[in-house]
Amino acid sequence: MYAVGNEKIGLIDGEHAGARGALYYDVAQMYVRLISDWNAWEVAREYLLLFQKLLSPTDQQTFWEELKPPLIQRYIGDLWGSRNNPANLDRLLPIKDMILQDKVV
Repeated sequence: MYAVGNEKIGLIDGEHAGARGALYYDVAQMYVRLISDWNAWEVAREYLLLFQKLLSPTDQQTFWEELKPPLIQRYIGDLWGSRNNPANLDRLLPIKDMILQDKVV
């Protein structure tokens, strides 16, 4: 997502889209990958906050609770995938505390 003034551009990846798919799965994946692949903590947080602003007021209120399950799923998946990559593993481990303390968004 990129924003310039009041103009906003959003990218949607429909690869896993479906009527019963996990809500915010791709959002969670992007957040985790920004951290694990790029060590871009501030960009990852800004990404979530900007995404949340694009939602309806009702969805903004429930965003964190609905993001948490797919975020945990993606986090565990990336932990497993990083078991042979110490640099990624070191970047991912602090996410656990942020999730448990509700400090991601």
